[in-house]
Amino acid sequence: MKPRILKWLAISVVLILVSCTGEDRVIPQTRCKRAIAIATQTWEVDYYISKTSGGMNTQRTHAFQSNTLTNFNGEKPVDAVSGPDDNGVWWAALPPRPTADEVDQNRETQERNDPPLLERSIDYQLDCETGTLLTNALTYREAARSIRSGQAVSVTYLGNQALKIEKNDGQ
Repeated sequence: MKPRILKWLAISVVLILVSCTGEDRVIPQTRCKRAIAIATQTWEVDYYISKTSGGMNTQRTHAFQSNTLTNFNGEKPVDAVSGPDDNGVWWAALPPRPTADEVDQNRETQERNDPPLLERSIDYQLDCETGTLLTNALTYREAARSIRSGQAVSVTYLGNQALKIEKNDGQ
């Protein structure tokens, strides 16, 4: 019985905190003028003494060359060489792959290493009246489409996280 009470108490506290926005809505809204995707590519090498020892500090990752390309509203940036990908993001040319000598120079005594891997990441953001909001790929794509077509974009948000785009009938 106590876990149920704690569960409902936790839900009640969250609802109370969410409703304390200082606005008439339970969750605030803001208008956004730009959808931003920051695409980063980094060469990384995993170094290890033993992958199976389970001991502390037996593995580490070293980041080598990296680059970023900022996308605005899903439009092709000047420096883009590939894309758009499935999320409407354009990518810069690959950064230089680390050479065998560079990989060896970063290896410590008794360490081994995996081959270099290209890691890609994307930070999605919306530039809004209330500031920059973090978002996800789906919301980025939807906002970018709307902005490119001249439609106003209004999102609900909590903290610095965009939750969803609100449909504006008549726009």
